[in-house]
Amino acid sequence: MRSFPKHKDVGLALALMRGLLSISCFKVHFSLPFRRGLAYSTTLLLLYVFSQLVLERKIKLHTTRISGEKLKKTLFYSLIILTELLFVATFTCCDKDDNTNTNNGGVNIAIDADPNKYIDLGLPSGTKWKNSNESGFYDFELATKTFGNNLPTKEQLEELVSYCTYTWDKNKKGGYFVSSINGNSIFLPAEGERDGTDLRLDGNGFVGNYWSSTINNSNSDYVWYLGLHSSVFIYSNKSKKNWCSVRLVHN
Repeated sequence: MRSFPKHKDVGLALALMRGLLSISCFKVHFSLPFRRGLAYSTTLLLLYVFSQLVLERKIKLHTTRISGEKLKKTLFYSLIILTELLFVATFTCCDKDDNTNTNNGGVNIAIDADPNKYIDLGLPSGTKWKNSNESGFYDFELATKTFGNNLPTKEQLEELVSYCTYTWDKNKKGGYFVSSINGNSIFLPAEGERDGTDLRLDGNGFVGNYWSSTINNSNSDYVWYLGLHSSVFIYSNKSKKNWCSVRLVHN
């Protein structure tokens, strides 16, 4: 009587675990912060090593109630299921990482109104722009609930684009220096954005998307936003569900 699954089954299972481990490690490396990514990768690696040792009979599992073929098959396929569950968790549990600020639904956040942190770019409207982004990413509902009138309007974004000069800078991990005719400037980093479906981080280092408070009149599910890429543009097709950067203004 065989004491283990067939060699063909073992090879297939090991190939599956190796594939899931490789994809998961790739995912956590590019989309999760270091500590969370390291935790997932380490867990998957330890699980794989343990299952490999069990399959090679270097670790023997014993029980007084169940023994033989049934126990070993149960343990074997349980390890595969656990590996797959961890693989799914790696792809779905990146919405509360160290770089995404959900802030309890936007409650109890103090907006920094220090005038010294808002830069006068000499714009016709008199609008001043904050010298740094708010921490993390926000979907549209959270951004408007949290920051209210401190979010720039579509017109304020258009003014920023029309009256300033944009210079790409690679030394700050990607982004634009925004310089005005009065000699002042701000820096808009290209932090990417998080997808509204699975919250994966896209475009970090070479794409930056910034919310406005202005909803698309043709489709209320979309919002005007400032996009930074190889050029600077203002579009009206950003889904409210996406998680973008926020730069505040002071009127």
